[in-house]
Amino acid sequence: MMVRSVRDVFEVISAILLGLVSVATAFGAYQASVWSTQAAELASISQQARDLNLTEGLTTQLVYADDSGKMIELTRLTFEAQLYPDRAEQIAITQQAILQSTSPEFVAGWEPFEASRFAPEYIPITSAAYEAAIFATPQSLQYVSYVADRAGDIVGDKSDGVTVAAIVFAIALFLLGVAGVTTSWRLAAWLIGGAALAFLAGVLVVLLAA
Repeated sequence: MMVRSVRDVFEVISAILLGLVSVATAFGAYQASVWSTQAAELASISQQARDLNLTEGLTTQLVYADDSGKMIELTRLTFEAQLYPDRAEQIAITQQAILQSTSPEFVAGWEPFEASRFAPEYIPITSAAYEAAIFATPQSLQYVSYVADRAGDIVGDKSDGVTVAAIVFAIALFLLGVAGVTTSWRLAAWLIGGAALAFLAGVLVVLLAA
């Protein structure tokens, strides 16, 4: 009679644990799927930002190289106009045409540079305003790519952690299943105890992952 009552207690405990582990397993699988999807989306965003950064970076380098070459030509023409005043009007027209083909950021810095008689501190392509204007987009995209990649890694790690927890819960379910069919209440006690420990370990893994 006592053996039967002990067996009944173990069956109740086993049923409670079975319910808890089943719910935890389902939740873990769902949460791992959600986080895995988020990690994939963040990885996609990071890759897109990286691709755009490459495109914008190449464009910026071309603009910078073009502005640099035209700045040298504009400076040369200015000195040429001083040496040949009779050609100053034609040179001014040429300079205007060249200036109109440069970037707006360069145009904004050219007049102060020319007015300062080409003082080094007024060189357009080295000014803070010019660099911020043409390099802002590539640098922003690079930062976005880094942040998205980092966030994707964090969410991916969470997904991996919950997946491990789901495996631990599956082990607990297996132990509870064996405990339910064994005829020895002592063996059932050990199996239920192992399942309980596995359940607690799985919960701990989920909490650490979150």
